[in-house]
Amino acid sequence: MKLLSLAKKYNYICFWCNDRFLLEDLSRDHKVPQNCRYKNSDAGSCVLSCRVCNNKRGNMDFEYCRQNKKLLFKKYSHKLNRL
Repeated sequence: MKLLSLAKKYNYICFWCNDRFLLEDLSRDHKVPQNCRYKNSDAGSCVLSCRVCNNKRGNMDFEYCRQNKKLLFKKYSHKLNRL
């Protein structure tokens, strides 16, 4: 799924920190990291993430991060352009 479509679907809100950002500060976060052997290219394999949260997650397991979202991705001051 293209970034713009994903941003519209999630209303420009980061899946991890729940803050709203401009399109230029958002990225697709793949549930299965791109450097894994198994790559899932389905549209359902991506969530919208700000660049800070996407970098913070790195290659951590998606389900672990999802279950510990409040602990791992506390609201903090992003140095990005919020809406």
